[in-house]
Amino acid sequence: MTEKKELHPNSLKNLTYHEGRPQKWGEQKKTRKLTVTETGWEGVVAIAQAQGHSVSELLEMLGRGQLSLQVKDIQQ
Repeated sequence: MTEKKELHPNSLKNLTYHEGRPQKWGEQKKTRKLTVTETGWEGVVAIAQAQGHSVSELLEMLGRGQLSLQVKDIQQ
């Protein structure tokens, strides 16, 4: 089982605008909450890391149409 990581003190500070630090997308990010299985989360983290991005950046790109997905036809 995976151990829960501790929250770094700067994690939430990085979500807000800092003087001298340009906003990549031209607007401030907001904290969001999502529910996903551990397997699903680990998969998303692996995809983000393989592309050289954070999960946050991966979702931002997906939401802005800069990244597309290919859905597999899986029979359940």
